[in-house]
Amino acid sequence: MIFNENKKDDLINILSYIDGYVSKLPIDQLQINIEEMEKVIEGMRFPFPHIGGIDDASSFKKISNFLSWFLAFKPIKPSFLNIVFQRN
Repeated sequence: MIFNENKKDDLINILSYIDGYVSKLPIDQLQINIEEMEKVIEGMRFPFPHIGGIDDASSFKKISNFLSWFLAFKPIKPSFLNIVFQRN
């Protein structure tokens, strides 16, 4: 899904996954800062925190690294997060 050769493929895959997830929620629209999402994709690649690099890292390490960058840049507008947490 992520860590493809082409960073644009990663962007498309991540946005598609988010779209699929959000389509199951009772909201009409979602605002994502694409520039921040591109920073997430750039950051999660270099320097990758594994001695063998991305190719030798486990899936868990890759997802953990992605999640760390995603939470650091927060590319999804806070209003969406408020809607999700208020429903629970």
